[in-house]
Amino acid sequence: MQMSAQKYVCLTTFTEDKRPKHTPVWIARLSEGVIGTTTDDDSWKVKRLKKMPNIELVSSDSKGNVTSGIESRSGSAKIMACTDANYFKWEPAFIEKYGIQYRLFRFIRKLRSKTACGIAITLD
Repeated sequence: MQMSAQKYVCLTTFTEDKRPKHTPVWIARLSEGVIGTTTDDDSWKVKRLKKMPNIELVSSDSKGNVTSGIESRSGSAKIMACTDANYFKWEPAFIEKYGIQYRLFRFIRKLRSKTACGIAITLD
């Protein structure tokens, strides 16, 4: 099964000293060869990705528990500001896949006065 077909994946980012940090995220196919997720632009995963764009993805549940028998995939990530024209093309993919959950998540982000950003992922 393709990674973009998973409901949740565990996104692993790395600290400067290469320690892995795992976070469960939603994932959607954004374009040919590119999958992605959204997050707050001041999140720790974004801070880590700005310094080291290497990532790993593996299928998981909503709590980050890895699905047994599924191998992780490595790749690289690029941060996409919410003001970037490509970011606006992403929202329909998340609305289609996650529906009311995504809309609620987006509403709560606005209530918290947080700014969104995208993480575009290209797998090796």
